[in-house]
Formats: sequence, structure tokens, C-alpha cells
Amino acid sequence: PSAEQRAVAYCIANKTEYSEMKKEFEKRAEIASSILRKHNVKHLKPKGAFYIFPDAPTPSYKFCLETARDKKVLAVPGEAFDRGEGRIRIALTVNKERLRTGIERIAEAITDG
Repeated sequence: PSAEQRAVAYCIANKTEYSEMKKEFEKRAEIASSILRKHNVKHLKPKGAFYIFPDAPTPSYKFCLETARDKKVLAVPGEAFDRGEGRIRIALTVNKERLRTGIERIAEAITDG
């Protein structure tokens, strides 16, 4: 079986674990989304993935470099993922406390920029 087939088989056999993981990422997405809304930052909310795509100043590659340097937070230009210039991609893969801190820093950098 392919890697994809093995992954599907694992998820089917471990529905509870998968369901809990999915709920956790949904909670993280809501945390990120609520912080971005609080700062009036437009964004694309995840639909089944664990990334969020807020609008950001252009060029977005420059914004990502400056945010990494100045705010110590990593994001990736959205055009690398067919989301177009003017968006950045943020992974929701860290714990909730670090996520809140990182999203706050990025939202501040967006609204200050």
C-alpha cells in the first residue's frame, strides 16, 4: 500500500485519536482567527488544514523577513501556496500559548505596517 493508503487506514482504525487531533486544530484555528479579528486583520480561515492565511503588507516576502527579525515569529509568503501576493501562511502547529503570542505579534506587525 502507498503512504496515503496507510495513513487513511490508520485514521480509520484510530478514529478517536484523529477526532481529538482534528478538534485541537479547530481550537487553534479559532484562537488565531479571533486574535486576527480583534486586530481587524482579514484572513482566510482554515477549512480542514492547519494553516491560516492573513492579509499582510506587500511584498509579503519582505514582511515575513522583517517579522522574523523584529518580532521573532515565522510566516511564509502566501504566493508560495497559490494564495496570492499580500497574504502570509501561518502554521497552527505550536501549543496554544505560543500560538497566541505569535499571532498577536504578527497581527501587531500587520496593523503597524
